[in-house]
Amino acid sequence: MRFIIALCLILVACNPGKGGKNAHLNALKIDSQGYVAYVSYATHCPNCLRSRNALIMAAAAHPNIKWNVLLIDDSDTNALPSKLFSTHEDQAKPTAQILNLVVTPEIRLMHNGRTIYQGAITNQNKELTQGKLKATRNYLMEACIASTINPDTSIQNQKAVGCFIEY
Repeated sequence: MRFIIALCLILVACNPGKGGKNAHLNALKIDSQGYVAYVSYATHCPNCLRSRNALIMAAAAHPNIKWNVLLIDDSDTNALPSKLFSTHEDQAKPTAQILNLVVTPEIRLMHNGRTIYQGAITNQNKELTQGKLKATRNYLMEACIASTINPDTSIQNQKAVGCFIEY
C-alpha cells in the first residue's frame, strides 16, 4: 500500500501554498519531512464549522506541525487563520483522494511520511448523534501530544463523521 501511495505521489503535480498563501492545484505534493497535517474542510459543512475551534486550538498549540487545509468544493480561503494554516483549493479532490480523506472534516497527521493518526478532529459529531451538544474528547490534540512525546507512536484512528466527499 505504501508503495502505491508513493507511486501516486511521484505522478502528481506540485504547487503547494507556503506561509499562509493559497494555491490552486491539481494535487498537492505530500510532504514527507517532519510533522504535517492535512485537513479536508468545507465552510458549507456544519460538521467543519463545529470542529473549527478545536482545529485552531491544535494548530496554535503545535506550531511545529505544518498545517494544510484542503478546501473541498469551496473557495473561501479565509475559512481558517492564514497565520496557522496553508489553504489549498482541492476542487477536483486529487489530494484528498490520495490521502484517503472521505468526509469533511477529516484529518491526517503524519511524521516523516508515516501516518500517525487519521480520522475525526473531535467526538462532537458523534456526540450529536447521541443527543449531546459538546465534544468530550479532542482526538486531534491527543494525537499531537502523543506523537510529540514519541514520534514512532501510532494512535488509534477514530472514524470521522461528516459530509461525504464525492469523487
